[in-house]
Amino acid sequence: EITSRYCVNLDQVYVVGHSLGAWMANSLACSHGDVIRASATLGGSSKGGDCTGPVAVMQWHNPDDALAAFSGALTTRDRFLTQNRCSLESVSVEPVWGSCVEYKGCLDQAPVVFCPHENDYDGRGVYYTHNWPKGMGEQVWKFFQENR
Repeated sequence: EITSRYCVNLDQVYVVGHSLGAWMANSLACSHGDVIRASATLGGSSKGGDCTGPVAVMQWHNPDDALAAFSGALTTRDRFLTQNRCSLESVSVEPVWGSCVEYKGCLDQAPVVFCPHENDYDGRGVYYTHNWPKGMGEQVWKFFQENR
């Protein structure tokens, strides 16, 4: 319906989500990797199932997240590594404050970047491990620009 009403570049469809929105975005990137160009998520896992496509992925998750299990993020990351045919070898990438790594050997134009950040406080200084780290928005935008 959207593409019939609006001018949409179907080569540049991106998804972003936090928490349950991350679950939805990760699930869409898996099931519709042949349509979605890139995905960036924070603090969420995904549903199981067969994945399609390759899709560029940037996944953020605090290992101490009390609302979304880090194990779910690892399972989702591993699903993307398989989907994009990446090796388990990784290298550190920017931003270093996010403890980000990029996996090697992924299909062309389908990087997987995993950021197990340790930003435990929200913008008001309150301890909250399920937060959106300051500066993450700029990193997501940069990732999308690099993966057009």
